Parts: sequence; C-alpha cells; structure tokens
Amino acid sequence: MPIRFLTLTLAAMASLFSIAAAQAPVPLAVGQEWSIHGEGLEDVRVVIGHIEEVEGLGPVVHISVSGIPPEYTPGGMIGHLPYQASALPAFLDTQTGTGEVAPEFENGLAHWRNAGGGAFDISLEELITVLLPASYPTDPPK
Repeated sequence: MPIRFLTLTLAAMASLFSIAAAQAPVPLAVGQEWSIHGEGLEDVRVVIGHIEEVEGLGPVVHISVSGIPPEYTPGGMIGHLPYQASALPAFLDTQTGTGEVAPEFENGLAHWRNAGGGAFDISLEELITVLLPASYPTDPPK
C-alpha cells in the first residue's frame, strides 16, 4: 500500500510540475510588444527596448509605453521607463507581437544612465493611473 501511495503522489506532483511548466511566462526579449493589466488600459502597449544587468539593481528591462489614455499623460506615450526584470512580468498581460520603441527611447536611456537612475517595481497600471497624473500640478495639456 505505501508504494502505491508514493507512486500516486509522485504522479500527481509530476502532473502539477508539467502544468506549471506549460504556463511559465515567455522570457522577456528586446522587441517584444505586450498589453498590460488594467481597467481602461486595453490599448496600452509596452515594447521592450533593452535589457541589461545593472550593478546594485540587478537585471533591468527598459521599455517604451504607448497608447496611454490622454487623461494620464499628454501625447499618450512614455519614451523610456526602466523596470526591475523580476517585477515587470507580473504587470504584462499578453504578448501581442513585436514592435519598435518610441523615438525618445535612446535619449531617455542615455539620460537614465548619466543620472545613475533606479528601476520601477510598481505595477504599470499604478504608474500610469496614479504617478503620471500626480506629476502634473493641473490637468495635463491636451
């Protein structure tokens, strides 16, 4: 009886591991375009522009964000955002294909490097709906 129990237990565990492996997230890569989680943010797209190891931060994924509703930021775009590689996948929804970063991406990346900047680990939804509007003292220009 104990051998049968052990066999069934091992079979169940193997089944769970194979399900987890089948649902493992796609590894992040330069050029990928993703949708994000968030009500009212269905048109927002993230494009991965650069991935690097940064001393003191670990892996950082640099992204461009487009399709942001106008009530959150003028122009509907953020040219460059650095994200902790360990945090970003939780905020991405579906890989929608490949894309190009915003024209401002390289300038933003250079500025970030010169400033010795950090990397975000909060949700993209929170960054877009809370932090961006808070960065404007009044309504953003239209």
